[in-house]
Amino acid sequence: MTSLSVIKPNLQQVLSNFSTRSWIQRAGSSTHQHRQAAWSPKLYLWAVVASSGTGDRVMTSPDGINWTQRTTPADNDWRTLVWADGIDLFVATCVTNGTGNRVMTSSDGITWTSRTSAQDNDWYGLAWSKELSLLVAVSGSGANRVMTSPDGINWTSRNAASANVWVGCCWAKDLGLFVATSVDFSGQLMTSPDGINWTSRTAASAVLWYSVVWCPGIKKLIAVSASGANRVMTSPDGITWTSRASASDNDWSSVAWSPDLSQFVSPSNTGSIGTVIQTSF
Repeated sequence: MTSLSVIKPNLQQVLSNFSTRSWIQRAGSSTHQHRQAAWSPKLYLWAVVASSGTGDRVMTSPDGINWTQRTTPADNDWRTLVWADGIDLFVATCVTNGTGNRVMTSSDGITWTSRTSAQDNDWYGLAWSKELSLLVAVSGSGANRVMTSPDGINWTSRNAASANVWVGCCWAKDLGLFVATSVDFSGQLMTSPDGINWTSRTAASAVLWYSVVWCPGIKKLIAVSASGANRVMTSPDGITWTSRASASDNDWSSVAWSPDLSQFVSPSNTGSIGTVIQTSF
């Protein structure tokens, strides 16, 4: 059997050829609205979920270049996707449609199985804690706007800190905290050490905080916004937040951290050149 060390590209070679300002479009499916990607280091596989398409709202790739459409059990509006390292599972959640089956899972990225969600909410945010062996999903609707699962299959409703439109969620390993962001101009965030008990926190400003990520390299949380004068904020503890200037006043809808490049990437769907990327070291 071929070892993974042979299959994996040389990291230094990849980095030497990589520029955050030079992006190459790859062929996927022009008829699908792709929403979120996740990487499985165990499978050495990318997976991407979509909110449109008929019977094939996932695609996978071993290299980010060649993509294959995969059959999905339901044509739901899939919005979130994580690889749960430890239980070795891709887990996706959806919004707006799907009755009782707003979760799907896959152990290989190819075969997907519908799972019963705790409630038929709009599940916009999803995070995995390997340390707690716990998945946490947050919602913009419903009576209980949090649900948790130890395995991606069995889900339990939890009370959020408030009835905000919760859309972003991450696990800050070094803080031992889940952090969630909202988009209802309330300036409200919430944190939890266990995914069950949540505490309201105050953002740096009352704008649309779409996404949040923990950066272990600089020991800070980073959140991005689609509105406001300063569309980035940072926090060392999830409690105290400081406004930061973004690259421009675009609709920053998500943020991700690369430990290999020591770099944040945040895409936007506005700006004079279409999709705009802001990066920060």
